[in-house]
Amino acid sequence: MAQLIGSAELDRLNTLARAKYPQAAEIRLEINMFGTALSLTESALGEDGRWKNTDFTDKVEFDPQLLDDDKVASYSKGTGSWFEARLSLRRDAEALFERFPQDPMDRISEGIGMPLSTESIQDELVIFPRYRENIPSWMVDSLNAQGEAVPYLDPADDQVVFGEERIPYEDPSL
Repeated sequence: MAQLIGSAELDRLNTLARAKYPQAAEIRLEINMFGTALSLTESALGEDGRWKNTDFTDKVEFDPQLLDDDKVASYSKGTGSWFEARLSLRRDAEALFERFPQDPMDRISEGIGMPLSTESIQDELVIFPRYRENIPSWMVDSLNAQGEAVPYLDPADDQVVFGEERIPYEDPSL
């Protein structure tokens, strides 16, 4: 499994950051992935010590698919996957990629701060299935409001229940 953490891609991005933003002490990307949705918050630390919004990923070749394996690595059977990370590209140091542990359900009870389609929520629950008790209420509420099924992993037979359909559980890392 090729993860961004520890890869040569980090060195490449750090070199690009130094070239494109020579005045910035650091370029920081805050990353959230959920289902098929990706949220990037990009900022640069200037010489004046202030953080400013930037468009780093518009100026360099950055393939978000590099993060897919990192997201898979954050999955825990039955509890789902929450992928939150920070990429720090620093002028005077090596790049740093930090993946944060799974977010507690109570912290995200109101959603995740980015618009999501019902398809994205269902995809997340099928690809990274959770037991019913581990599905955040905002996911259930969102799907129920659209009259859509809430996929869940049935611990009795290790199958993903999606409406009337039962799908054998597959570890996303395989």
